[in-house]
Amino acid sequence: MAAKRNPTTPKKDPIIGKISDFISRYVTLPASELLICSHYVLHTHQFSERCQQPVITPYLYVYSAEKRSGKSRLGIDVMGVLCRNFQGVNNVTTATLFRLAATRCTLAIDEVDMLFGGGKANDDLVGTMNTGYRMGGYVPRYDSKAGEVVHFSTFAPKIFVGIDNGMMKDTTRDRCIPIHMHRQTSEEATKVQPFYSYRNEEEVAALNAEMYDWSLEHTVGMRDYDPEPIPSIADNDRQVEVSVPLLQVARVTGYEKELREAIADVFEKNAQPENSAETDMLLLIQELFDELGQERVTSEAVLAKLQEDQRFRGLNGKGLSHKLGAYGIASKTIRFASGPKRGFERKMFLDAWERYL
Repeated sequence: MAAKRNPTTPKKDPIIGKISDFISRYVTLPASELLICSHYVLHTHQFSERCQQPVITPYLYVYSAEKRSGKSRLGIDVMGVLCRNFQGVNNVTTATLFRLAATRCTLAIDEVDMLFGGGKANDDLVGTMNTGYRMGGYVPRYDSKAGEVVHFSTFAPKIFVGIDNGMMKDTTRDRCIPIHMHRQTSEEATKVQPFYSYRNEEEVAALNAEMYDWSLEHTVGMRDYDPEPIPSIADNDRQVEVSVPLLQVARVTGYEKELREAIADVFEKNAQPENSAETDMLLLIQELFDELGQERVTSEAVLAKLQEDQRFRGLNGKGLSHKLGAYGIASKTIRFASGPKRGFERKMFLDAWERYL
């Protein structure tokens, strides 16, 4: 009887080492996050006109809880010279978003936290973002000159960069692989170099050419690979879905085992609590009524209470109306001791408190 052979260890493609070395030269990242970013870079090159596109593109959410943590250095500067057809923007409008995405660029949105504050315009933008993670996603717009409806593709890789203020919509965050940045220690800061794109133009051009050739060589059949779900996220359909494109790349690079562990690691480290920001908002308003011991409060007092929480610092009256409207709650003019003002009565919240707290 022949001896049982050990499974062959996949050969590691040196292109991942080159990408990782370049990133880590300028940014301090844990091993899991570095491996994910390196494979994401290669994933964006599958959107070349000559490549077979993947069916799904996960979004990369590069975030932190504080300033000076290297978010923009990674998500805008370094990824910007490595990802295919990179377009970095901030304060983006819906029209800009879908027109850029239609070019199959890698779209990076800096200060993305500024986009999540409520209002119809914001809903339109978020809805457009959310359509673009899957092949076939589009937005229809009427072209008055052509006299017909034009469908703009929104399917393109996207990198979101910003402070995590808790206001990102769950539907958007579910489409993301999170990269949580932390401020460097003094020791870590000595190990990275300042980033100046003009100083490494030749190196970047050579690496991009190599990634382009690599993508052409390996594109056929890549998206046909159906990896086994990662056990720790198997019960989360969206996390399973957004993991597949990177695992398809990793099967070719020889890093599938390591990437499976890396993806499981970042999702575990960045697991969100069950309570959403909206639920916490209801709890804060309940606390306000209890603190004041009154049956009626002004809209101004509600906003002041919510803005004590960092996640609601940018919330204004319009945004508050939009958020509470989802629970069927709307302010009205109420007579207070100081005169008539817009406000709320406790009884308006009783149903929402019972259902969601």
